[in-house]
Amino acid sequence: MKCYSPVLADLQHQMWVLTFDGRLHTTPLSPRIDSVLDVGTGTGTWAETIAHAFPTAKVIATDLILPPRKDGTPPNLHYTQHNADDLEWTLFRDSQFDFIHTRMMTSGIRDWPAFRANCFRHLKPGGNLEIIDVSHPLRSADERYDCKENSALINFVHVAGKSWRNDGFDYHIAKKQIAGLREVGFEDVEETVYRWPIGSWSEEEREKKLGRLSLSNTEKFLTLRGPHILTNKGFMSKGAADKVLDAAKDDFFKTNERKYYYVMKVHTARKPAQP
Repeated sequence: MKCYSPVLADLQHQMWVLTFDGRLHTTPLSPRIDSVLDVGTGTGTWAETIAHAFPTAKVIATDLILPPRKDGTPPNLHYTQHNADDLEWTLFRDSQFDFIHTRMMTSGIRDWPAFRANCFRHLKPGGNLEIIDVSHPLRSADERYDCKENSALINFVHVAGKSWRNDGFDYHIAKKQIAGLREVGFEDVEETVYRWPIGSWSEEEREKKLGRLSLSNTEKFLTLRGPHILTNKGFMSKGAADKVLDAAKDDFFKTNERKYYYVMKVHTARKPAQP
Protein backbone atom coordinates (compact mmCIF):
# COMPACT_ATOMS: atom_id res chain seq x y z
CA MET A 1 0.00 0.00 0.00
CA LYS A 2 2.50 2.64 -1.08
CA CYS A 3 0.80 5.99 -0.45
CA TYR A 4 1.43 7.20 -3.97
CA SER A 5 0.00 10.29 -5.60
CA PRO A 6 1.75 12.02 -8.54
CA VAL A 7 0.99 15.41 -6.99
CA LEU A 8 2.51 14.40 -3.64
CA ALA A 9 5.47 12.61 -5.23
CA ASP A 10 6.57 15.63 -7.26
CA LEU A 11 6.00 18.00 -4.34
CA GLN A 12 8.12 15.79 -2.08
CA HIS A 13 10.82 15.70 -4.76
CA GLN A 14 11.00 19.50 -4.60
CA MET A 15 11.26 19.30 -0.82
CA TRP A 16 14.12 16.82 -0.88
CA VAL A 17 16.08 18.82 -3.45
CA LEU A 18 15.64 21.90 -1.24
CA THR A 19 16.68 19.86 1.81
CA PHE A 20 19.84 18.74 -0.01
CA ASP A 21 20.72 22.29 -1.20
CA GLY A 22 19.89 21.50 -4.81
CA ARG A 23 21.48 18.04 -4.88
CA LEU A 24 19.71 14.78 -5.75
CA HIS A 25 21.47 12.66 -3.10
CA THR A 26 23.83 12.96 -0.16
CA THR A 27 26.14 10.10 -1.17
CA PRO A 28 29.30 11.27 -2.97
CA LEU A 29 29.27 9.63 -6.40
CA SER A 30 32.07 9.27 -8.89
CA PRO A 31 31.30 10.86 -12.29
CA ARG A 32 32.34 7.51 -13.77
CA ILE A 33 29.53 5.41 -12.27
CA ASP A 34 27.84 3.32 -14.93
CA SER A 35 24.73 1.86 -13.25
CA VAL A 36 22.04 3.32 -10.98
CA LEU A 37 18.85 1.73 -9.62
CA ASP A 38 15.95 3.90 -8.43
CA VAL A 39 13.51 1.78 -6.42
CA GLY A 40 9.91 3.05 -6.19
CA THR A 41 10.42 5.73 -8.83
CA GLY A 42 6.87 7.15 -8.71
CA THR A 43 6.63 9.86 -11.36
CA GLY A 44 10.22 9.21 -12.43
CA THR A 45 11.33 12.79 -11.69
CA TRP A 46 14.36 11.77 -9.62
CA ALA A 47 15.40 9.07 -12.08
CA GLU A 48 15.09 11.38 -15.07
CA THR A 49 17.14 14.07 -13.36
CA ILE A 50 19.88 11.66 -12.28
CA ALA A 51 19.99 10.23 -15.82
CA HIS A 52 20.64 13.73 -17.16
CA ALA A 53 23.32 14.27 -14.50
CA PHE A 54 25.11 11.00 -15.37
CA PRO A 55 24.56 10.61 -19.12
CA THR A 56 27.01 7.70 -19.47
CA ALA A 57 25.34 5.67 -16.70
CA LYS A 58 22.50 3.24 -17.28
CA VAL A 59 19.68 4.27 -14.93
CA ILE A 60 16.96 1.71 -14.18
CA ALA A 61 13.83 3.02 -12.47
CA THR A 62 11.34 0.54 -11.03
CA ASP A 63 7.84 0.59 -9.59
CA LEU A 64 4.62 -1.41 -9.63
CA ILE A 65 3.02 1.21 -11.91
CA LEU A 66 5.41 2.99 -14.25
CA PRO A 67 5.10 6.62 -15.33
CA PRO A 68 4.56 7.40 -19.01
CA ARG A 69 7.75 8.07 -20.92
CA LYS A 70 7.86 11.79 -21.69
CA ASP A 71 9.33 13.62 -24.63
CA GLY A 72 12.91 14.44 -23.77
CA THR A 73 13.39 11.48 -21.45
CA PRO A 74 17.13 10.72 -21.57
CA PRO A 75 17.98 7.58 -23.55
CA ASN A 76 20.00 6.13 -20.66
CA LEU A 77 16.88 5.92 -18.46
CA HIS A 78 15.02 2.60 -18.53
CA TYR A 79 11.72 1.99 -16.74
CA THR A 80 11.13 -1.56 -15.49
CA GLN A 81 8.02 -2.86 -13.74
CA HIS A 82 9.16 -4.60 -10.58
CA ASN A 83 7.97 -5.32 -7.06
CA ALA A 84 10.72 -4.27 -4.64
CA ASP A 85 9.02 -6.34 -1.94
CA ASP A 86 9.80 -9.60 -3.75
CA LEU A 87 11.92 -11.99 -1.72
CA GLU A 88 14.52 -12.06 -4.52
CA TRP A 89 15.15 -9.54 -7.29
CA THR A 90 15.49 -11.95 -10.18
CA LEU A 91 15.45 -9.21 -12.83
CA PHE A 92 18.90 -8.01 -11.87
CA ARG A 93 22.37 -9.52 -11.81
CA ASP A 94 24.44 -9.87 -8.67
CA SER A 95 26.81 -6.91 -8.18
CA GLN A 96 25.13 -4.93 -10.98
CA PHE A 97 24.76 -1.40 -9.57
CA ASP A 98 27.07 1.36 -8.39
CA PHE A 99 24.27 3.18 -6.58
CA ILE A 100 20.81 2.18 -5.33
CA HIS A 101 18.40 4.92 -4.28
CA THR A 102 14.97 4.68 -2.67
CA ARG A 103 12.76 7.34 -1.17
CA MET A 104 9.52 7.49 0.88
CA MET A 105 8.89 3.73 0.88
CA THR A 106 7.76 3.09 4.47
CA SER A 107 4.33 2.13 3.15
CA GLY A 108 5.73 0.30 0.13
CA ILE A 109 7.96 -2.36 1.69
CA ARG A 110 6.78 -5.08 4.06
CA ASP A 111 9.93 -7.21 4.20
CA TRP A 112 12.76 -4.79 4.98
CA PRO A 113 15.33 -7.49 5.85
CA ALA A 114 14.83 -8.98 2.36
CA PHE A 115 14.93 -5.49 0.79
CA ARG A 116 18.25 -4.64 2.45
CA ALA A 117 19.67 -8.06 1.52
CA ASN A 118 18.66 -7.55 -2.11
CA CYS A 119 20.30 -4.12 -2.18
CA PHE A 120 23.48 -5.65 -0.76
CA ARG A 121 23.43 -8.51 -3.24
CA HIS A 122 22.90 -6.35 -6.32
CA LEU A 123 25.36 -3.59 -5.47
CA LYS A 124 28.87 -3.84 -6.82
CA PRO A 125 31.62 -4.19 -4.22
CA GLY A 126 32.15 -0.64 -2.99
CA GLY A 127 28.69 0.39 -4.24
CA ASN A 128 26.45 2.74 -2.27
CA LEU A 129 22.88 2.62 -0.95
CA GLU A 130 20.76 5.62 0.06
CA ILE A 131 17.40 5.16 1.83
CA ILE A 132 15.36 8.32 2.40
CA ASP A 133 12.17 8.45 4.44
CA VAL A 134 10.08 10.00 7.19
CA SER A 135 10.66 8.89 10.76
CA HIS A 136 7.24 8.59 12.36
CA PRO A 137 5.42 9.92 14.26
CA LEU A 138 4.78 13.59 13.54
CA ARG A 139 6.18 15.89 16.23
CA SER A 140 5.54 19.31 17.75
CA ALA A 141 8.25 21.74 18.85
CA ASP A 142 5.85 22.76 21.64
CA GLU A 143 5.89 19.95 24.20
CA ARG A 144 2.28 20.69 25.16
CA TYR A 145 1.12 19.35 21.79
CA ASP A 146 3.80 16.73 21.20
CA CYS A 147 1.50 13.79 21.95
CA LYS A 148 -1.57 12.17 20.43
CA GLU A 149 -3.67 13.02 23.51
CA ASN A 150 -3.31 16.78 22.91
CA SER A 151 -3.03 16.85 19.13
CA ALA A 152 -5.63 15.52 16.72
CA LEU A 153 -3.08 15.75 13.89
CA ILE A 154 -0.53 13.61 15.73
CA ASN A 155 -3.35 11.26 16.70
CA PHE A 156 -4.21 10.81 13.02
CA VAL A 157 -0.59 9.81 12.30
CA HIS A 158 -0.67 7.25 15.14
CA VAL A 159 -3.95 5.80 13.86
CA ALA A 160 -2.54 5.70 10.32
CA GLY A 161 0.45 3.81 11.69
CA LYS A 162 -1.87 1.19 13.18
CA SER A 163 -3.58 0.81 9.81
CA TRP A 164 -0.22 0.37 8.09
CA ARG A 165 0.77 -2.24 10.69
CA ASN A 166 -2.55 -4.00 10.07
CA ASP A 167 -1.48 -4.24 6.42
CA GLY A 168 1.99 -5.56 7.25
CA PHE A 169 4.03 -2.36 7.10
CA ASP A 170 6.47 -1.18 9.77
CA TYR A 171 5.54 2.35 10.82
CA HIS A 172 8.82 2.75 12.75
CA ILE A 173 11.22 1.30 10.17
CA ALA A 174 13.34 4.49 9.95
CA LYS A 175 14.39 3.94 13.56
CA LYS A 176 15.65 0.44 12.70
CA GLN A 177 17.62 1.01 9.51
CA ILE A 178 21.06 1.48 11.07
CA ALA A 179 21.00 -1.90 12.82
CA GLY A 180 19.41 -3.61 9.82
CA LEU A 181 21.98 -2.27 7.35
CA ARG A 182 24.89 -3.32 9.54
CA GLU A 183 23.38 -6.74 10.09
CA VAL A 184 23.29 -7.54 6.37
CA GLY A 185 26.94 -6.52 5.97
CA PHE A 186 27.01 -2.85 4.97
CA GLU A 187 29.87 -0.62 6.08
CA ASP A 188 30.05 3.14 6.69
CA VAL A 189 26.40 3.20 7.75
CA GLU A 190 25.36 6.76 8.55
CA GLU A 191 22.13 8.48 9.53
CA THR A 192 21.42 12.14 8.81
CA VAL A 193 18.36 13.78 10.36
CA TYR A 194 16.45 16.74 8.91
CA ARG A 195 13.40 18.65 10.10
CA TRP A 196 10.49 19.56 7.84
CA PRO A 197 8.29 22.12 9.61
CA ILE A 198 4.64 22.29 8.61
CA GLY A 199 3.96 25.97 7.96
CA SER A 200 6.18 29.03 8.20
CA TRP A 201 6.82 29.07 11.96
CA SER A 202 10.55 28.21 11.79
CA GLU A 203 13.00 31.11 11.98
CA GLU A 204 15.56 29.31 9.79
CA GLU A 205 15.21 30.44 6.17
CA ARG A 206 15.49 27.05 4.49
CA GLU A 207 13.08 25.50 6.99
CA LYS A 208 10.66 28.35 6.34
CA LYS A 209 10.72 27.52 2.62
CA LEU A 210 10.35 23.83 3.39
CA GLY A 211 7.50 24.65 5.74
CA ARG A 212 5.46 26.30 3.02
CA LEU A 213 5.89 23.25 0.77
CA SER A 214 5.26 20.91 3.70
CA LEU A 215 2.02 22.75 4.49
CA SER A 216 0.76 22.02 0.98
CA ASN A 217 2.08 18.45 1.10
CA THR A 218 0.33 17.69 4.40
CA GLU A 219 -2.97 19.23 3.35
CA LYS A 220 -2.96 17.19 0.12
CA PHE A 221 -1.93 14.04 2.00
CA LEU A 222 -4.81 14.36 4.46
CA THR A 223 -7.29 14.90 1.63
CA LEU A 224 -5.95 12.52 -1.04
CA ARG A 225 -4.52 9.66 1.03
CA GLY A 226 -5.99 9.94 4.51
CA PRO A 227 -9.38 8.32 3.83
CA HIS A 228 -7.85 5.36 2.01
CA ILE A 229 -5.22 4.73 4.70
CA LEU A 230 -7.74 4.68 7.56
CA THR A 231 -10.31 2.52 5.79
CA ASN A 232 -7.85 0.18 4.04
CA LYS A 233 -8.78 -3.50 4.46
CA GLY A 234 -11.61 -2.57 6.79
CA PHE A 235 -9.36 -1.05 9.45
CA MET A 236 -11.95 1.68 10.18
CA SER A 237 -15.43 2.47 8.99
CA LYS A 238 -15.86 5.53 6.80
CA GLY A 239 -17.69 7.30 9.60
CA ALA A 240 -14.96 6.65 12.16
CA ALA A 241 -12.26 7.63 9.67
CA ASP A 242 -14.06 10.88 8.85
CA LYS A 243 -14.13 11.81 12.53
CA VAL A 244 -10.38 11.26 12.92
CA LEU A 245 -9.63 13.14 9.70
CA ASP A 246 -11.95 16.07 10.39
CA ALA A 247 -10.31 16.61 13.78
CA ALA A 248 -6.85 16.32 12.23
CA LYS A 249 -7.69 18.88 9.54
CA ASP A 250 -8.95 21.34 12.15
CA ASP A 251 -5.74 20.87 14.14
CA PHE A 252 -3.64 21.14 10.97
CA PHE A 253 -4.72 24.76 10.51
CA LYS A 254 -3.20 25.59 13.93
CA THR A 255 0.25 24.45 12.85
CA ASN A 256 1.94 27.85 13.09
CA GLU A 257 0.80 28.02 16.70
CA ARG A 258 1.55 24.38 17.55
CA LYS A 259 4.76 24.13 15.51
CA TYR A 260 4.30 20.72 13.93
CA TYR A 261 7.14 19.11 12.01
CA TYR A 262 8.29 15.87 10.41
CA VAL A 263 11.54 14.10 11.31
CA MET A 264 13.16 13.05 8.03
CA LYS A 265 16.04 10.57 7.90
CA VAL A 266 18.61 9.68 5.27
CA HIS A 267 20.51 6.41 5.69
CA THR A 268 23.61 5.84 3.60
CA ALA A 269 25.71 2.69 3.47
CA ARG A 270 28.45 1.07 1.41
CA LYS A 271 28.95 -2.53 0.36
CA PRO A 272 32.49 -3.60 1.30
CA ALA A 273 34.94 -3.38 -1.57
CA GLN A 274 36.29 -6.81 -0.66
CA PRO A 275 34.15 -9.79 0.46
